[in-house]
Amino acid sequence: MKSARPFLVSATVALLLIATGVFLGYRYYQDEVQQARRVGQPAVSVDIPLGTGVSGIGDILAGKGLIGNTVVYEIYVRTSGLAGRLEAGHYTIPGGSSMADALARMSHATGNQVSVTIPEGYTSKQVAAVMQAKGLFPATAYVDAVMNGAYSQPFLSGRPPGYGVEGYLFPDTYFFDAKATPAQVINVQLDHFAQQVPADLRQHAAAQHVTFSQAVVMASIVEREAQFDKDRAYVSAVFYNRLAQGVPLQSDATVGYAKGQAGNAISEPDKLLNSPFNTYLHPGLPPAPISNPGLASIRAALVPATGFDYLYFLTDSTGHAHFSKTLAQHNRCQVDLSACPLAP
Repeated sequence: MKSARPFLVSATVALLLIATGVFLGYRYYQDEVQQARRVGQPAVSVDIPLGTGVSGIGDILAGKGLIGNTVVYEIYVRTSGLAGRLEAGHYTIPGGSSMADALARMSHATGNQVSVTIPEGYTSKQVAAVMQAKGLFPATAYVDAVMNGAYSQPFLSGRPPGYGVEGYLFPDTYFFDAKATPAQVINVQLDHFAQQVPADLRQHAAAQHVTFSQAVVMASIVEREAQFDKDRAYVSAVFYNRLAQGVPLQSDATVGYAKGQAGNAISEPDKLLNSPFNTYLHPGLPPAPISNPGLASIRAALVPATGFDYLYFLTDSTGHAHFSKTLAQHNRCQVDLSACPLAP
């Protein structure tokens, strides 16, 4: 009869190997979840589009260097109850954060994140009111930081002094730390602007014979004048055509901004308002943006419709723009909009 000892030894060795493998696997898993990443590096901005699934979020985080193993990420998210709590938005993840830290910031799991949605076309004062309503800090503190803060993002060069960073507070949904300062929040918005409006897009300003800062002014007007993305490039073209011919822009939105109001409704006496933002009185662009435009308006200002030689537009009751080439046609359109075509 053969001895069972070799079999017992082999079984013991196998069990030890399995146990060692399990232990090492567990250690590897924990390291992937908890180890600090990007130590000593600056915070990284992360944008999660609406509708992005768990796997898609993992791909984004891996591309930012925030996770090392997407399989570990998937296991962690699905076993920790985070799968249904990860939300779309813009996040700032500090250097040295672990995968668990990053995911906690994106899930409200820690309860220290404040969700803030900034609509396109809001002024800095309107944005400030949103921040205050969310309990972050007083609106006056945010406005002061917008107007007087020192910011070093390269795309801000060329702005006229005295107007702060109005126009560059990119509208989106953000998740801020509840203890964030106005300057920290603004820097996140400016960094997000840089991501959404990269250098290659900014270079298109030269083709319109304007600086990039002037293109942002144009975008801020387009944002307030055009209600539909389809119209924006054509509205932009109208304003550029007027600039090229030395015709005042005559934008109601700029006068509304000069009056400190949110809407574009103005009266005939308002058109005589003594303000550098009154484009009925002053030719050319106003000195600074009148709103914080979204990406569609920024693109329209940098790449307006080509071959579109119209000089006027009217907006109908549904918000769509109707265009005309001459003042006579424009006057007819004020009586009968069918005389003016919609955007192609």
